[in-house]
Amino acid sequence: MVRDWFLYTALAAFLFAAPGISCGSRNPPAQIKKLEEIAQEGTPFYPAKEMQAYAQLIADGEKDVFVRAKAVYDAVITDGISFDRNPLDRKNGTKTAAQVFEDRKGQCIELTNLYLALSRAAGVHSYALTVKVSGWEKAAAGDHVIAGFDYGNRKVLVDLGVPFFDPKEGELEKYHNHDYKNAVLVSDQKFLAINDINTGACFNEQNRYSEAVKALERAVAVWPNAFAYTNLGRAYSGLNQIDKAIETYKKSLELDNSISTTWNNIGCIYARQENYREAVKYFERALQCNPDDPSAQQHLAVARMMLQQGNK
Repeated sequence: MVRDWFLYTALAAFLFAAPGISCGSRNPPAQIKKLEEIAQEGTPFYPAKEMQAYAQLIADGEKDVFVRAKAVYDAVITDGISFDRNPLDRKNGTKTAAQVFEDRKGQCIELTNLYLALSRAAGVHSYALTVKVSGWEKAAAGDHVIAGFDYGNRKVLVDLGVPFFDPKEGELEKYHNHDYKNAVLVSDQKFLAINDINTGACFNEQNRYSEAVKALERAVAVWPNAFAYTNLGRAYSGLNQIDKAIETYKKSLELDNSISTTWNNIGCIYARQENYREAVKYFERALQCNPDDPSAQQHLAVARMMLQQGNK
């Protein structure tokens, strides 16, 4: 029978008098303590009161951590959560757990926000992990984000975007471009930065560059990385802060010079300045990183044509 979010919320209001995160032990690990410090209301993986009640009702009476974690996963999947990554739909940037809980759709970061909030409310010491996806790094697309938790001496992986829960060895092989075997655990603080990077990228797509700058500057203050700097450079460029944009793009290249998007974006700045000779150099470097980058291919062709017509 399909579970209904609001039915559980109503029932839970009677069953649970005192809202709050149940950590499942008297001495929760540092990961959960960190959540209590930083996951204030409004932050991405804060479990709103109705979510806490929903999660606790699902896990009610279950002592085994694995069973509780699987119960949360099953409830979310049964309730029809779907994968959606259209940046234009994100008027407020990356969706929080509460927002995904309400509209039942999100991209990988947002679905991980949801699972962390609900599973922790159910007493599971869950965390976020990043997964390398072949090809994404060339376009500054960042990493895939999933959830996980420790069970005995092994790490259990949870991916609501695929979806899967604790996949077997053979099941992982079909996701050949996702390096799940080398998933990297990230701290709550770093996961907040990942949320901000995604928010900045969404705002860039919506041409909301001032808001993108705020989110991305928060991110690089916590976690300086090439993907964040590339998106921040794009935001500065959108605000016509050209010197700052080039400086920021070059910070990205210092950290990772294999991202074609970064080289391409610098080339675009020089092309707008009608410095086609310099632009060609950057477009060519972009194609060295990713020969299949259609944007760099097109820009290089135009810049070369302009040079042939006698432009500098």
